[in-house]
Amino acid sequence: MTLYLEKRGCDFSKDDEAARRESDLGNYRLFLEFIDKDGRRVCGDVQRRTIREDRWNEKKQTREWNKVISEYGLGIHWQYENYKGCYGYPLDPFGRFRKADVLRLVNSVSAVQYDAVEIVDTLPPAAHDYPESALALERIYLANDHAELFESMKQKVRENFISWKNAHDFSFRSMDPDEYKQLTLLAFQLMAEQYGIISTDIASAGTRLKPGCLIAHHMTKHFFEEQSIVDPYADESFLKELEILSPYYVGRYIR
Repeated sequence: MTLYLEKRGCDFSKDDEAARRESDLGNYRLFLEFIDKDGRRVCGDVQRRTIREDRWNEKKQTREWNKVISEYGLGIHWQYENYKGCYGYPLDPFGRFRKADVLRLVNSVSAVQYDAVEIVDTLPPAAHDYPESALALERIYLANDHAELFESMKQKVRENFISWKNAHDFSFRSMDPDEYKQLTLLAFQLMAEQYGIISTDIASAGTRLKPGCLIAHHMTKHFFEEQSIVDPYADESFLKELEILSPYYVGRYIR
Protein backbone atom coordinates (compact mmCIF):
# COMPACT_ATOMS: atom_id res chain seq x y z
CA MET A 1 0.00 0.00 0.00
CA THR A 2 0.99 3.59 -0.56
CA LEU A 3 1.45 6.03 2.30
CA TYR A 4 0.27 9.44 1.14
CA LEU A 5 1.86 12.61 2.50
CA GLU A 6 -0.09 15.83 1.99
CA LYS A 7 1.84 19.07 1.64
CA ARG A 8 1.01 21.38 4.52
CA GLY A 9 4.12 23.56 4.51
CA CYS A 10 6.33 25.23 1.91
CA ASP A 11 8.20 23.42 -0.81
CA PHE A 12 11.96 23.54 -0.42
CA SER A 13 13.18 26.87 -1.70
CA LYS A 14 15.63 27.04 -4.59
CA ASP A 15 18.21 28.55 -2.26
CA ASP A 16 17.92 25.81 0.37
CA GLU A 17 20.59 23.57 -1.05
CA ALA A 18 21.00 21.71 2.24
CA ALA A 19 17.33 20.67 2.26
CA ARG A 20 17.52 19.41 -1.30
CA ARG A 21 20.70 17.52 -0.52
CA GLU A 22 19.58 15.99 2.79
CA SER A 23 15.92 15.24 2.08
CA ASP A 24 13.83 13.83 -0.78
CA LEU A 25 10.51 14.98 0.71
CA GLY A 26 10.52 18.33 -1.07
CA ASN A 27 8.39 20.10 1.57
CA TYR A 28 9.05 21.26 5.12
CA ARG A 29 5.80 19.90 6.62
CA LEU A 30 3.64 16.99 5.48
CA PHE A 31 0.39 15.54 6.84
CA LEU A 32 -0.54 11.86 7.04
CA GLU A 33 -3.08 9.42 8.48
CA PHE A 34 -2.96 5.74 9.44
CA ILE A 35 -4.52 3.18 11.80
CA ASP A 36 -2.10 1.85 14.39
CA LYS A 37 -1.82 -1.69 15.76
CA ASP A 38 -4.19 -0.82 18.64
CA GLY A 39 -6.89 0.32 16.22
CA ARG A 40 -6.39 4.03 16.88
CA ARG A 41 -6.70 6.32 13.88
CA VAL A 42 -3.61 8.51 13.99
CA CYS A 43 -3.06 11.71 12.05
CA GLY A 44 -0.62 14.58 12.09
CA ASP A 45 2.50 16.09 10.60
CA VAL A 46 6.03 15.04 9.86
CA GLN A 47 8.59 17.82 9.71
CA ARG A 48 12.30 18.31 9.94
CA ARG A 49 13.88 18.73 13.35
CA THR A 50 17.32 19.31 14.78
CA ILE A 51 19.07 16.19 16.04
CA ARG A 52 21.31 16.82 19.03
CA GLU A 53 23.57 14.45 20.84
CA ASP A 54 25.81 14.43 23.90
CA ARG A 55 29.16 12.95 22.93
CA TRP A 56 32.81 12.84 23.90
CA ASN A 57 35.21 14.97 21.86
CA GLU A 58 38.47 13.01 21.70
CA LYS A 59 40.41 15.94 20.30
CA LYS A 60 39.36 18.36 23.04
CA GLN A 61 39.02 15.65 25.69
CA THR A 62 35.72 17.05 26.81
CA ARG A 63 32.03 16.16 26.62
CA GLU A 64 30.01 18.24 24.17
CA TRP A 65 26.46 18.74 25.38
CA ASN A 66 23.58 18.98 22.88
CA LYS A 67 25.90 19.04 19.88
CA VAL A 68 23.98 19.46 16.61
CA ILE A 69 24.34 16.30 14.55
CA SER A 70 21.89 17.20 11.79
CA GLU A 71 19.32 19.84 10.96
CA TYR A 72 17.33 17.26 9.02
CA GLY A 73 16.14 14.79 11.60
CA LEU A 74 12.59 13.40 11.42
CA GLY A 75 10.12 15.12 13.71
CA ILE A 76 6.46 14.26 14.25
CA HIS A 77 3.37 15.92 15.65
CA TRP A 78 0.72 13.18 15.69
CA GLN A 79 -2.52 12.75 17.58
CA TYR A 80 -5.25 10.21 18.35
CA GLU A 81 -8.63 10.49 20.06
CA ASN A 82 -10.55 8.66 22.73
CA TYR A 83 -13.69 9.48 24.71
CA LYS A 84 -11.71 11.76 27.02
CA GLY A 85 -10.32 13.96 24.25
CA CYS A 86 -7.43 14.37 21.85
CA TYR A 87 -3.90 13.30 22.82
CA GLY A 88 -0.42 13.50 21.41
CA TYR A 89 0.71 10.17 19.98
CA PRO A 90 3.30 8.55 22.30
CA LEU A 91 6.16 7.78 19.92
CA ASP A 92 9.73 9.01 19.90
CA PRO A 93 10.68 9.67 16.28
CA PHE A 94 13.84 8.24 14.80
CA GLY A 95 15.63 8.66 11.50
CA ARG A 96 16.16 11.47 9.02
CA PHE A 97 13.70 13.67 7.16
CA ARG A 98 13.49 11.29 4.22
CA LYS A 99 10.81 9.11 2.62
CA ALA A 100 12.45 5.86 3.68
CA ASP A 101 12.63 6.90 7.31
CA VAL A 102 9.03 8.18 7.35
CA LEU A 103 8.03 4.79 5.97
CA ARG A 104 10.01 2.91 8.64
CA LEU A 105 8.61 5.06 11.44
CA VAL A 106 4.97 4.65 10.35
CA ASN A 107 5.37 0.91 9.72
CA SER A 108 6.80 0.46 13.23
CA VAL A 109 3.35 1.24 14.73
CA SER A 110 0.88 0.93 11.83
CA ALA A 111 -1.62 -1.90 11.37
CA VAL A 112 -0.97 -1.55 7.64
CA GLN A 113 2.52 -2.11 6.30
CA TYR A 114 3.16 0.48 3.59
CA ASP A 115 5.65 -0.13 0.81
CA ALA A 116 5.76 3.25 -0.94
CA VAL A 117 5.44 6.97 -0.24
CA GLU A 118 3.65 9.45 -2.49
CA ILE A 119 3.61 13.21 -1.88
CA VAL A 120 0.36 14.91 -2.89
CA ASP A 121 -1.30 18.32 -2.65
CA THR A 122 -4.44 16.80 -1.08
CA LEU A 123 -4.96 13.38 0.46
CA PRO A 124 -6.87 11.22 -2.04
CA PRO A 125 -9.71 8.85 -1.04
CA ALA A 126 -7.20 6.01 -1.27
CA ALA A 127 -5.43 7.43 1.79
CA HIS A 128 -8.45 6.40 3.89
CA ASP A 129 -9.07 3.09 2.12
CA TYR A 130 -7.90 0.60 4.72
CA PRO A 131 -7.96 -3.20 4.50
CA GLU A 132 -10.62 -5.01 6.51
CA SER A 133 -8.06 -6.23 9.04
CA ALA A 134 -7.19 -2.65 10.02
CA LEU A 135 -10.84 -1.55 10.09
CA ALA A 136 -11.67 -4.52 12.34
CA LEU A 137 -9.02 -3.33 14.80
CA GLU A 138 -10.50 0.17 14.69
CA ARG A 139 -14.02 -1.16 15.37
CA ILE A 140 -12.75 -3.05 18.43
CA TYR A 141 -10.95 0.06 19.67
CA LEU A 142 -14.02 2.26 19.18
CA ALA A 143 -16.30 -0.29 20.87
CA ASN A 144 -14.00 -0.52 23.89
CA ASP A 145 -13.68 3.25 24.01
CA HIS A 146 -17.47 3.65 23.94
CA ALA A 147 -17.82 1.05 26.71
CA GLU A 148 -15.41 3.06 28.86
CA LEU A 149 -17.42 6.20 28.10
CA PHE A 150 -20.62 4.47 29.20
CA GLU A 151 -19.01 3.33 32.46
CA SER A 152 -17.75 6.86 33.07
CA MET A 153 -21.29 8.20 32.52
CA LYS A 154 -22.69 5.73 35.04
CA GLN A 155 -20.08 6.86 37.53
CA LYS A 156 -20.95 10.48 36.83
CA VAL A 157 -24.61 9.79 37.59
CA ARG A 158 -23.69 7.86 40.75
CA GLU A 159 -21.68 10.83 41.99
CA ASN A 160 -24.48 13.29 41.23
CA PHE A 161 -27.70 11.86 39.82
CA ILE A 162 -28.95 15.33 38.84
CA SER A 163 -26.10 15.48 36.28
CA TRP A 164 -28.25 13.06 34.24
CA LYS A 165 -30.31 16.11 33.24
CA ASN A 166 -27.37 17.53 31.27
CA ALA A 167 -28.68 16.27 27.95
CA HIS A 168 -26.71 19.04 26.23
CA ASP A 169 -23.55 17.26 27.40
CA PHE A 170 -22.07 15.62 24.30
CA SER A 171 -21.13 12.54 26.31
CA PHE A 172 -24.76 11.85 27.19
CA ARG A 173 -25.80 12.44 23.61
CA SER A 174 -23.26 9.82 22.52
CA MET A 175 -25.26 7.11 24.28
CA ASP A 176 -27.48 4.78 22.30
CA PRO A 177 -31.16 4.56 23.40
CA ASP A 178 -30.69 1.48 25.61
CA GLU A 179 -27.68 3.01 27.34
CA TYR A 180 -29.52 6.27 27.90
CA LYS A 181 -32.46 4.41 29.43
CA GLN A 182 -30.09 2.58 31.78
CA LEU A 183 -28.66 5.93 32.89
CA THR A 184 -32.19 7.28 33.33
CA LEU A 185 -33.23 4.39 35.56
CA LEU A 186 -30.05 4.74 37.59
CA ALA A 187 -30.70 8.47 38.11
CA PHE A 188 -34.31 7.84 39.19
CA GLN A 189 -33.25 5.00 41.51
CA LEU A 190 -30.71 7.25 43.23
CA MET A 191 -33.29 10.03 43.46
CA ALA A 192 -35.76 7.65 45.11
CA GLU A 193 -33.09 6.43 47.53
CA GLN A 194 -32.27 9.96 48.62
CA TYR A 195 -35.71 11.57 48.68
CA GLY A 196 -38.10 8.65 48.77
CA ILE A 197 -40.71 7.59 46.25
CA ILE A 198 -43.18 10.37 45.56
CA SER A 199 -46.60 8.71 45.36
CA THR A 200 -49.92 10.33 44.53
CA ASP A 201 -50.84 10.41 48.23
CA ILE A 202 -47.61 12.19 49.19
CA ALA A 203 -47.91 14.71 46.36
CA SER A 204 -51.53 15.40 47.26
CA ALA A 205 -50.70 16.15 50.86
CA GLY A 206 -49.43 19.66 50.11
CA THR A 207 -45.78 18.65 49.99
CA ARG A 208 -45.04 19.38 46.32
CA LEU A 209 -42.74 22.28 47.20
CA LYS A 210 -40.38 20.05 49.17
CA PRO A 211 -36.97 19.34 47.55
CA GLY A 212 -37.77 15.71 46.70
CA CYS A 213 -40.95 16.67 44.88
CA LEU A 214 -39.34 19.56 43.01
CA ILE A 215 -36.42 17.39 41.87
CA ALA A 216 -38.74 14.57 40.77
CA HIS A 217 -40.84 17.11 38.87
CA HIS A 218 -37.88 18.57 36.98
CA MET A 219 -36.28 15.22 36.21
CA THR A 220 -39.54 13.78 34.90
CA LYS A 221 -40.21 16.91 32.87
CA HIS A 222 -36.73 16.65 31.37
CA PHE A 223 -37.26 13.05 30.27
CA PHE A 224 -40.69 13.58 28.73
CA GLU A 225 -40.34 17.11 27.35
CA GLU A 226 -36.70 18.15 26.92
CA GLN A 227 -34.34 15.30 26.02
CA SER A 228 -34.23 14.19 22.37
CA ILE A 229 -32.23 10.97 22.69
CA VAL A 230 -35.16 8.54 22.99
CA ASP A 231 -38.87 8.61 22.31
CA PRO A 232 -40.21 8.78 25.89
CA TYR A 233 -43.35 6.78 25.00
CA ALA A 234 -41.84 4.07 22.80
CA ASP A 235 -40.96 1.50 25.49
CA GLU A 236 -43.89 0.57 27.74
CA SER A 237 -41.92 -1.82 29.93
CA PHE A 238 -39.33 0.89 30.59
CA LEU A 239 -42.07 3.37 31.51
CA LYS A 240 -43.49 0.89 34.02
CA GLU A 241 -40.07 0.65 35.70
CA LEU A 242 -39.78 4.43 35.71
CA GLU A 243 -43.28 4.85 37.15
CA ILE A 244 -42.42 2.58 40.09
CA LEU A 245 -39.64 5.01 41.04
CA SER A 246 -41.79 8.14 40.67
CA PRO A 247 -45.48 7.17 40.55
CA TYR A 248 -46.98 10.61 40.77
CA TYR A 249 -44.78 12.59 38.37
CA VAL A 250 -44.27 9.88 35.75
CA GLY A 251 -47.93 8.97 36.08
CA ARG A 252 -48.98 12.47 35.04
CA TYR A 253 -47.36 11.86 31.64
CA ILE A 254 -48.43 8.31 30.91
CA ARG A 255 -52.06 8.43 32.03
